Order: sequence, then structure tokens, then C-alpha cells
Amino acid sequence: MPLVALSDEANGSCKYTVSVNGARMMLQPLLGSSTSTTTKPFPFMRLPTELREVIYDMVMTFPKSGISLPPHRGGRPLEVFSRDHKTETCIQQPTRMYLMLEANPMEYYLDILLVNRQIHQEALPIFYKRNKFLFSDQAIMESRLQVLAVERRNHIEHISFAWNRTSKTQAERCFKRLRAMPYLRHLDIHINEKQWLEAVQGSKPFDNSKIHGFNALKAIRGLETVNFYGDCDNVERALANVLTQAKSEKQKQKIGKKRKAPKEVEDHKELEKQQEGSRKTRSTTRASIKKASKSDQELRSTVEDHMVRFANANICIEGEMHILAGRSRGTTAGSVSDLS
Repeated sequence: MPLVALSDEANGSCKYTVSVNGARMMLQPLLGSSTSTTTKPFPFMRLPTELREVIYDMVMTFPKSGISLPPHRGGRPLEVFSRDHKTETCIQQPTRMYLMLEANPMEYYLDILLVNRQIHQEALPIFYKRNKFLFSDQAIMESRLQVLAVERRNHIEHISFAWNRTSKTQAERCFKRLRAMPYLRHLDIHINEKQWLEAVQGSKPFDNSKIHGFNALKAIRGLETVNFYGDCDNVERALANVLTQAKSEKQKQKIGKKRKAPKEVEDHKELEKQQEGSRKTRSTTRASIKKASKSDQELRSTVEDHMVRFANANICIEGEMHILAGRSRGTTAGSVSDLS
């Protein structure tokens, strides 16, 4: 349920308030869409990649309670759970019926992925990385993770599941799949040791290795947090410090230092860099042309000025030559008359 518990330790009471995000999801169909007088579409893809990622995070991140992935497909309402792990929900007791609030089907919130390929490649990793995924047992978790593409599954960081009595083969296969997820960081485990004690050993001393999948789960490394819920003191002592140990060097080399985005995202980022470089080149070219044009204009003006000066100088020279020629003719005529 989209409820948040407010405990009063002094009075020993507990009050509940509604989670804003959970209530918004449930009431969204009734609230309707906001109307806008603006008809011009917003240039979303022109935003920087960092801003688009912030928007994807706001749209696709669900309440911290997590997302339930039931074995059914398509059309199922999204189940919103209580964040109070002390209160039993269908995760701890899947056979019991609980009244819970339901939001829209998952597809309702993932429609943004259908806009275009670029948005799909950018937003999908955020959806799997930011949300916590809940499973009522290992069989359901195995079936859901199995059909999920490896590229998507590897982005999951937080899983919560109930360690119930399923087949040993299923449990081992499921936990080996968890071990192969390179960026898994947080596990919430719900288990009741008494149920396993009754099932596998009766009144004998409790042996953790008898729990189906125990050794496979114990092989997981590199987790940041492991939370245990239920009557599971022995299991918690055996696993808590082991699962948070650092991964081996071989495992680290497989993961790499940086999480790789899908190839399409890398190609798009490379294309953005090329386009940005092209824009800078065009801008520089335009500036150079403008500068060259200005220089050409200055040169042309200088040449024209020199030509005008040269033309004026020629006029002056020609005038002086005419004057000198006239004087020369006058002197010659005078000399001839004197001789005669």
C-alpha cells in the first residue's frame, strides 16, 4: 500500500500517512491530463543528455517500496507495497489475501519508451537501475529474470524476494543468475527458518546448507547492503558478512570500471560529439569568413584609395606636362623670330 508509517516511540503508537508518489500513481487516471494552450511541441531532444536523464528519472522511478513483478504478463495492475518491512505483506505470506492499492499496469508508465529508439535506449537503463524489484519466491524470480534480456537484467541494482520452499534446482539456478548480474548492489531477503526446519530436518540441529540454494546464494559477492527479515538469525549470521565481501579481481575485470551503455546510446553520444564538433567548425568557419570578408573590404578600400590617389597624381602630372609643353613651344617660336 502507498502508506508510510509514523511511529511514536514515546507513546508506543503508530500512525500512517499516504505516500504522495503512490497516491499520485493510483489517482492519475481520475485526475485526467492537464490542458495547455500551447500547441507548439517542446524540443525535448534538443535538451542536454544530463537534463533528459533527470526527466527520465522523475517519470520512471517508482516509490521506494518497489515494483512487484508477478508471473502474469500484460494488463496486470501495478501493485504498490508498504515500505514498513515489519508489517506482513504478500511478499512474506504469498498464500494470504491482503487488501492493497493497485495502480495502472506497468505499460502505462513505460509508454515513453515507445516514442523513438533514442529515448528507449536512454531511459530503459534508468528504469531498471533506479527501481527495486520484488518477487514472492525464487520460482517467480527465476521465471521473470530468465525472460528478461541480459542487457536489461544487468542494470538491476536492487532486488527483494521471499526465500520460500521451492525446488533445489530452481533456487540454485535463480541465485546463480543473481550472481551473474554485475551491478546488483542491494538484496532484501525474507525467510522463516522455522518453515525450513520443519521441512528439511524436523527436530535435528539446524543446518543452513539444507536450505535450497544456500550455497549458490553464499557465492554472491560485492553487495553494498543485505537486509534480512523474518525469523532468520542463523541465516543472517552465515550470509550477511559474506555477501558484502569485495568481488574477486577476475569478476571486477569482467565488469569493468565503468558501466557501459547500450551500443545505440554510445553511437548517439558519439554522433552528438561529431555534431557538436561540426557546429563549432561551422561557427569558426563563419567567423573566419566574416573576418576574411572584413579584411577583403579593408583591402579593397585601401586599393581603391590608392587608385584614386594615383589617378589624381596622374592628372597633376599630365597638367604639369601640358604647361611645360606650352612653355617650350613659346620659347622656340621666340627664338625663330629673333633669328629672322
